[in-house]
Amino acid sequence: MDKRKEIIKYRFADPQRTYNICCELLEQGKQSGNDYDIAYAYLYMGDAVFAMGNADEALKYLMMAEKIQKQNGFDEQRMTTYNIIGVIYSDMGDLQLSLDYYHAAMELARKYSNIELQAMIYNNVGVVFTYAGDYVNASEYFKKSHEFLNQVNDGDNELSCSRLSLYLNICEGLQNKKCYAEEKAYLDEVMKTIDKDTLTPLERIRVSHAYGMLYYETGEYEKAFDTCVKVVALCENNMNDIDLFDDYWDIVKLLINMDKIEYTYGILEGLSNMAEKSDIDRKRIKVCRLRIQIYEKNGEKEKYAQQLRRYYQLSERINTERNNIIISAIDNRCRLEDERKNNRRLNEDNLKLMRESEVDELTGVYNRLAFRRRYDRMYRYALRNAQTYCMGIFDIDFFKVYNDSYGHIRGDKCLMQIAAILMHTSDGDFCVARYGGDEFVFMAYDVSEEKVRDFLHRLIENVRNAAIEFDSKPDGTDKVTISAGAVIQQHATEGTRLTDLLKQADKMLYEVKQAGKDGYKISELVYFTEK
Repeated sequence: MDKRKEIIKYRFADPQRTYNICCELLEQGKQSGNDYDIAYAYLYMGDAVFAMGNADEALKYLMMAEKIQKQNGFDEQRMTTYNIIGVIYSDMGDLQLSLDYYHAAMELARKYSNIELQAMIYNNVGVVFTYAGDYVNASEYFKKSHEFLNQVNDGDNELSCSRLSLYLNICEGLQNKKCYAEEKAYLDEVMKTIDKDTLTPLERIRVSHAYGMLYYETGEYEKAFDTCVKVVALCENNMNDIDLFDDYWDIVKLLINMDKIEYTYGILEGLSNMAEKSDIDRKRIKVCRLRIQIYEKNGEKEKYAQQLRRYYQLSERINTERNNIIISAIDNRCRLEDERKNNRRLNEDNLKLMRESEVDELTGVYNRLAFRRRYDRMYRYALRNAQTYCMGIFDIDFFKVYNDSYGHIRGDKCLMQIAAILMHTSDGDFCVARYGGDEFVFMAYDVSEEKVRDFLHRLIENVRNAAIEFDSKPDGTDKVTISAGAVIQQHATEGTRLTDLLKQADKMLYEVKQAGKDGYKISELVYFTEK
């Protein structure tokens, strides 16, 4: 069989075998002086290495491929190279550079009327918007991808994999928008149209994960648990594909939420190995969050504190890595400049969302700009669906004294620790941000007072359990604490502004401060957790 065809045959099923065939093709290309084979080999070596978890090595091979492709005008290879580089940068968290590469790939795909690749790129851009929490735009891109896929034949292995991936992404988008009935109908319809016998174990894991999440969200916990158990069984022999990291992570999180911790240990260890093998701190910190949840539930305070410390360390490292990524990405952005100059349709797909940084540089949570943007989208959604809306604010008790006593470096570290605790405690249920100074804010729609109260109770307890030293604290205690205020609007109302809700939440915070701090207040109800 032709080595190029072999590469495509094993590309998704066996990355190591694919890599070995690429090495054979590379040697063959060098001996015959065939630049096309050399570029092709480097392209899919990068793809295979990324599937095995090494993003840096993958980028090295892909850049070598791209250089040869540009020199020789191998544009049809180059569009695939750009698409894969976009996937890698998306996985690394550089969403801006990811979108730049997707744009470059799309320009070439349009030029050569490559419908299949355009469908894949629309799907991948939808994933980027999902990462950014913009489920509305994500859904639009998934729909575009679906439209393109309907124009082409299903026979190609690569395309079939993309089709299933797209269907599952659409389901995830419906779930994020809480359209559970629509998601169930869509998922069932997908399973009717797909030959289940041809699904690989990895594809079965993704499908089972989709059903498990759906059952959990709709309260069918027994079905959710049974599905998770099946996934755990499948995972035992399929823990090497880094693309499935997030699926595995969600399954463990699901089992923890259902208090089935005993089923998580094997897969959690596999996740930890995947994170270490990939050498990506964002994956390590996700594993760390799961361990924190488990130790918190089990009451293992020493292990809990140890993981919190690791969480802080990883958070600091991620901030450093983010800066390094920005620096190293400058050269890669320059590579794309000629593609940008050739066509100024970059904003056609509303990609300017990613142009401004939305992350607070110190703490790694959203900044005020990002919070305001998300309020506009989230509140509109709550308004359309007549749902409740919660807005809250908290700050660190006596933080000025803390800064004056320990200095700004310790003050900054304290803010980073509080932000890490906030992200862990919110666990994706609340949109959280640093609003300024030592003030943090949070919001959510379709939440009950009980859920908000539980969140604030755990947040305050987790800050206490972190035991951040504060010897000069004016109230006589020696640990950092926080005070919080929140308001719940029973029905989202036309004309309600962010400042209206924040003002009411801030009033609740003020009343907590007046009553002694280290507590919280929701609307007109005061709750102080046991000290």
